[in-house]
Formats: sequence, C-alpha cells, structure tokens
Amino acid sequence: PASHADDVVKAAIERFEKDYESDDMDVRLNILNWLGRHMHKDVVKKLKKIWLKEKDLELVSMAAMGLGNQASRSKDAAKLLMQGLEKYKKLAGKAPENAEQRAQEDLEASVLVNAIEGIGKLEYAGDWKKLKGFIDHNNDDVAIAIITYFGNLKEYKALPVIYQWFEHYPDGLSWSGGTVKVDTGAAGNKDANAAKAKWKAKYGNRAKKARPNAFKAMLECVHKLTGEKMKKREELKIWMEENKKFLKKHGV
Repeated sequence: PASHADDVVKAAIERFEKDYESDDMDVRLNILNWLGRHMHKDVVKKLKKIWLKEKDLELVSMAAMGLGNQASRSKDAAKLLMQGLEKYKKLAGKAPENAEQRAQEDLEASVLVNAIEGIGKLEYAGDWKKLKGFIDHNNDDVAIAIITYFGNLKEYKALPVIYQWFEHYPDGLSWSGGTVKVDTGAAGNKDANAAKAKWKAKYGNRAKKARPNAFKAMLECVHKLTGEKMKKREELKIWMEENKKFLKKHGV
C-alpha cells in the first residue's frame, strides 16, 4: 500500500508532538497509537526513536504495534522490529512470584508479542537464529506469538524444535525432562557434571509448567506446515522422515 500523503502526515506529527508531551499516560498512549496508524517514512522515524530509546515499556510496546502497521515501509519497519527484539529478548524471561511481578511480566511480554506480531503482519522472514529461541520463552504469550509466526510464514526450520516440544510437553498439561548422554571416561563425578552442563545447554530454558495454550498453538503451526493434524510426536516424526527431501530444500 501507498504511504499517507506528506501533508496529512505532517499535520499528524504536529498533533502527536503536542499530545505526547502530556503528563497523562493514557493521552500519550492514545496519540502514539493514532500516529502508528499512519504509514510514512517520517512516522517510522518517530516510532524508531521510541521503540529503541524509550524507557517506559508501555510506550515501547505501542511503538512496536505502530511499526507493525507500516506496510508501505515494510522492510525498514521489520528490520527495526528485529533490532528491538534482539535488544529486548530477555524481557519476561523469569517466572513471576507475586502479583506485582506478574503485572510486570505481562507488560514486558507485550513488547515482545507486539514486535513478533508486527514482523508477521509485515510478512518479513526474520533471522531464524535470532528468532528460534523465543519458541522456548518462559512466557506463553511470547511462545504462542512466535509459533504462530513460524506457521503463518511457513518456516519449516521450526519443525525440529517443535518436535522437541512434543517431547517436553506431550499433552500441554505436563512436563517431561529430556535426557543426554555423556561418556568422557573421566574419573569421579566429572561425567555427571558434564552431563548436567550438556542438559542445561540443551533444555535449560524450557519452562517446566503446563502450557495448554502454547501446545494448542503448536498443533496449529504443525497443521499449517505439514497440512496434517497431529497430536503426537510420533506422527510428526514419521512426517518429517517421509519428507526429508522437501525439508532439506527449506533448510532443515
């Protein structure tokens, strides 16, 4: 789609800059949301500053949403969202222990979710290496957003990671620990320590909790990628083995 007219955007930015100075956070959020609905390179510049420099996460999250609307500058906006995802990737990474921490987690998660949904709206195939880690994110909303993104954009490299999900969350309601094998031939407890380190490197970021909503999103993603409805890891394993050549073409 075409950008909004220069004169329209100029007037919008003037109104934005006036209201954005308000002491009322609702006024600031509303005007930022309104500005983000305008598609224009100058709007992208305004949103970029807030997205990457602002300290208040409510405003950061709203800026991410606005960048996701920039279809006329999709490549520039998506790259900015990816830049922010790299900066903010540790947000909402710890399990909350009380109501205050849960509220903070929700706020932090909204930053990541809006950015991920934004690159999805812009149909941008982001850097797989930078995005794959979000599949194992502690926050369900973040995990759901990235799994949905991979399904919509047909990112087949997600299938092996999702296969591990089946191992760890076989029904979405329970958690099963993974196993690793280490045999260094070392004396004492060195083998045990090596195995522990290897397990943590492979599985340490997985939230050990029930994840029914994320599990549902995973099944929907598998359906989009394979064209088949599956509920068990064995079914996905068979499909992947039968489609090795196809997956290889897609970098798996």
